[in-house]
Amino acid sequence: MLTDGQKKLLIADRVSGMSMRKLAEKYGTSTSSVQRILQTNPDAIKAAAEKKEQNTKDMLDFLDEKKQSAQEFVLLALEAIKDPVKLQKASVNSIAIAMGIVIDKFVPVTPKKEDEGVKVIVDV
Repeated sequence: MLTDGQKKLLIADRVSGMSMRKLAEKYGTSTSSVQRILQTNPDAIKAAAEKKEQNTKDMLDFLDEKKQSAQEFVLLALEAIKDPVKLQKASVNSIAIAMGIVIDKFVPVTPKKEDEGVKVIVDV
């Protein structure tokens, strides 16, 4: 038997996309018990989903507000990376990591030909 706190966590995990099977494993119960908990708490599921949606919106709003600061920081970091004195002092490993980060962030990702038509199936 799960406590009320565990049931709330289970509902939050379900809202986050965890499958019924994974929920049953995580909370040490059967999938039918998980189904019963979810069916008897539709308001909690709805409230948790709304809270998750609001949190996502709040974070996107925050990131949008900080966009200018982030861009200024990136410019400063790129200037620091280009400094010949700092490059002379930096290890090959540090330079490789910095290059990897810059390439990762500035080179657009293009899907590979073999990835076309691939379907992703999500267990819910």
